[in-house]
Amino acid sequence: MNYLDGFFWYDESLIGDSPTFVEIGSRTGQVAKELIKRHPSSQVIVYEASRDNYKHLVKETSHLPVIAHNEAVIGHDGTVTFHEYENWESNSVLARHKVQSHRRLKKQYTVAATSLSTMLEVSPSDTIDALFTNCEGAELNIAKELLQRGHVRERIGQLCISFHGRIFGQEKVDSMLNRLSEHYRIVRDPREGKYDCVLLILK
Repeated sequence: MNYLDGFFWYDESLIGDSPTFVEIGSRTGQVAKELIKRHPSSQVIVYEASRDNYKHLVKETSHLPVIAHNEAVIGHDGTVTFHEYENWESNSVLARHKVQSHRRLKKQYTVAATSLSTMLEVSPSDTIDALFTNCEGAELNIAKELLQRGHVRERIGQLCISFHGRIFGQEKVDSMLNRLSEHYRIVRDPREGKYDCVLLILK
């Protein structure tokens, strides 16, 4: 397994010569830059809902083969309210109800939202070798779309998803992983003390 950072990892043996990678919740493009460094012939597509982060993302990746979208990926098409907090790591399509200072709401606004199905339609590639997502609360809806749409599922080789048990409760996360196991080989991050990211490899 290859580790990109504290969150994301993937099985490089399943990656082709000219791969397509997608990152949902790209923030400032660090993972995108690392992927291109490791796979110079790759195409990287990134999604970032935050307006401020998106501007920085475009600036940081303008010299690279990166396609950037200022959209939230939430499992269906339309719009969604995006919440920005004092701590940008808490930014989410979900409203945080806790009152810790680092989660105080700075602003909220409406952003375009997309499904995996539409994401694949506008992609320059027919398939995605690996998808990475740390989207602070949208991952269960993304997983539901994978379960419901086989034509989407079959076009994505592997996914590294950061599930947030602290948001949904671990019971809901475990239930979703159990359902996903019908279609994916599930590999948990063996590193101790790391985030609860799970690698899903299409069977």
